[in-house]
Amino acid sequence: MNSVTNEASSFEQRALKALYDALVARRTNGSVSPSQLWREVQLLRQMGRMHEAQRFCVELLEADPTHEDAHRFIAILNGTTTAYPRPERSGIPAFLRIENFLGAKDHASVTAEMVRVSRLGTGAQQAVMGSRENPSGETRLYVDIETRDAIQYPFPDTTRSTIVAAMTNMRERIFQTIGMGDVVAEPREVHWVLQKEGGLLIIHRDDCGEALSMATGNGRVASSLYYAHPMPGSFSGGGLRLYDWGDDPHSPGDPYTRIMPTDNSMLAFPACAWHQVEPLSSVSPEPAAGRWAVVVWWHRV
Repeated sequence: MNSVTNEASSFEQRALKALYDALVARRTNGSVSPSQLWREVQLLRQMGRMHEAQRFCVELLEADPTHEDAHRFIAILNGTTTAYPRPERSGIPAFLRIENFLGAKDHASVTAEMVRVSRLGTGAQQAVMGSRENPSGETRLYVDIETRDAIQYPFPDTTRSTIVAAMTNMRERIFQTIGMGDVVAEPREVHWVLQKEGGLLIIHRDDCGEALSMATGNGRVASSLYYAHPMPGSFSGGGLRLYDWGDDPHSPGDPYTRIMPTDNSMLAFPACAWHQVEPLSSVSPEPAAGRWAVVVWWHRV
């Protein structure tokens, strides 16, 4: 299952690049229409090439200053989004990505703790299976590979406090950027998850509220992740796909933004946004060579 899914994901990325190369090859005399430029932007963000996508958005707006989607995508990348990201509205969901999220000392401490805990937990992975919650602090293994393949580890209090404090200090920026500045929320769920060779997570939403827009829901309102990799560069894949809002709020739209999990980075987005994690390929079976993420879910206060 995982090897087939890995191959399909790699094939999709190769196909996207081929389409993009074909579009670029069609340019003549340095001239290109706004519609073609936007198509190139769409392909670039599906490949995770944000800087190029932003550059083409700027080029597009020079040709068509009224292009709403280009304005929105640049605002998202610049962290200046303000509109509430309602699923009823088609378009790109807002997100915030911050590189070098923790200071050097805290980052080194977190990665060292990841290595220590992973070595302690590997023998107990088969002990408890399938539960989403981890109140007992045990290591849990998600074995339903139709939906996800990941290991949840016990979370040391000092590491939890470091990451939650850093995210709480960014609360205002996070919620303003993802378009939820009027929401009062706090981090209430924290999970430490490892994805090794073949690890994946199918398309889903994180919110548990009744209202898709989360305007009146009382469950999760925002999702944030902190990535720290004890062995940076030891895996490929594992990107997070954040799907556009479509015409039907009960299913993901098309296309998506591909956001790669870089070491010591933070990513936040509305909990009601559809997303998935691409299959991961690692150079080593060692836990330290996998994709580590601290997942923090914010709840309305």
